[in-house]
Amino acid sequence: MRRLFLPLLILAAALIADRFDLLRSLDAGLLRQGAWVVFGVSSLLAARFRRGRVVYAVLMFLALVELPMSPVMQMAAAILLPLNLAVLAWLADWRVLSTAGLVRLVVLGAQIGLVALLGSALPADANPVDANALSPSGEEAWAMNATADLGTDLARKTQEILHWSPFPQESLPDFQQTALLAFLIAALVIALRFLRPSTALEGGFAGALVAAGAATFSQQPLLYLAVAGLILGLTMVDGAFSLAFEDGLTGLPARRALEETLVHLGRTYAIAMLDLDHFKKFNDTHGHEIGDQVLQMVAAKLAKVQGGGEAFRYGGEEFTVVFQGKTAKEAKPFLDDLRETIADADFVVRSPGRPKKKPAAKKSTAKGKSKAKPKNPPGTKSLKVTVSIGVSERSDKNRLPEEVMKAADKALYRSKKAGRNRVTIGK
Repeated sequence: MRRLFLPLLILAAALIADRFDLLRSLDAGLLRQGAWVVFGVSSLLAARFRRGRVVYAVLMFLALVELPMSPVMQMAAAILLPLNLAVLAWLADWRVLSTAGLVRLVVLGAQIGLVALLGSALPADANPVDANALSPSGEEAWAMNATADLGTDLARKTQEILHWSPFPQESLPDFQQTALLAFLIAALVIALRFLRPSTALEGGFAGALVAAGAATFSQQPLLYLAVAGLILGLTMVDGAFSLAFEDGLTGLPARRALEETLVHLGRTYAIAMLDLDHFKKFNDTHGHEIGDQVLQMVAAKLAKVQGGGEAFRYGGEEFTVVFQGKTAKEAKPFLDDLRETIADADFVVRSPGRPKKKPAAKKSTAKGKSKAKPKNPPGTKSLKVTVSIGVSERSDKNRLPEEVMKAADKALYRSKKAGRNRVTIGK
């Protein structure tokens, strides 16, 4: 849900502006210029961050803004737009100026060309469903009747599929009725994407899909197309921020975030340095993949530290916990609780030969007696992980955060020398 917060916030602002007509003082030309600015900035950022998906989507929005839209073109665009966004949400990113990027741009250009070709079959002001109102002749009449039949058939089939929907299909133009089905399919595809690990940009594509839907069904298409570009641009920046300030493995704030926090500490604070015991030996025995899982488990415990502590990954198997407004003595009970929680946790490792299916439970051999249940399922083993902690506070001797961290680090090594799995207060 955190990935969707920023897109939902932008969409809410756009809906309020549309509902209360807050942009009525802006003429269409100024709004178009604003859309160009949004598209341009988003494209430049996407090229810099190597986010080819965003460049692709922005070019799609730009084509919709600039191409003259006949009803046939509206229908084609309203179907292709959501389906393209759904595909982009699943694709991995690519460099804009690369073979993969050029191939995808060719695909986009082919779609735009197809839409333009369909649109050329009718005059810009023609209604494909009302072809009898026109008086064309020859090939033009045949093309108009063909597109009219296509639009009517698609709309009729969409009504049959969406008869259960709360949307009033009868009041929608045919191309919007068909687009409604395309948007619902795209929404389902993007929703399935969130079952896998996702980034802020996947949330951006979900928000862009909603904005694109609003552009299709509202009287302010230019506004919502610009909003779609804005959502992708801002979620891309949010993703870059996460890469810089969040640790990709554990999800905890990273060392750069710690450095920012240290700048804004008050006069009273304590800093704890935490290190996993025998982690190198653990890695050598069980492998780095299991070691990463252990780090993730410990980080999950650290994220729940009590007493107002904020946990960071310092590097490797070392972590930092900052307690603002507390002394080292006040922070120690919370660190002891954290240490005991980690030590009491069972880390279950799957063995390579573990059966894929859980064996059936054996029946008891005598009435009222049953065979003792094994501690762990077959093919697994339980490991114990402990941590050593050193904590120090700001004092006349250690005035700077860096000095407090050094004192906590020395206390950490005293914890290790004293037998590990303990908390030591530094001086």
